Amino acid sequence: MFIPSGTTKGIECSGQTDASGVYTPKQTRGAEGVPAGTYKVVISRFLSGGKPVTPGSAAEGGAGGVLTESLPPKYSNPGISQLTATVPEGGETIDFQLTTK
Repeated sequence: MFIPSGTTKGIECSGQTDASGVYTPKQTRGAEGVPAGTYKVVISRFLSGGKPVTPGSAAEGGAGGVLTESLPPKYSNPGISQLTATVPEGGETIDFQLTTK
């Protein structure tokens, strides 16, 4: 999730990764991509029964069990995350390397 921060105005954007970790963020109003600006970034990975929740799975909408966040709050909690991204005009690919430390 990309949350506008600082002087950046706008809407949140989010996306899901595919099996290889590639993501395509969309704006909450449906347009693809993240507008230019500065963002706080939040990354989550939910598990259901110990297995990753994937788009279209029964657990995705909350049915079929309790969802558990598998990433530490430093990545997954919007109030704590220190991840940021600056998106230039025209956009670019932004990769995030997460560590367990």
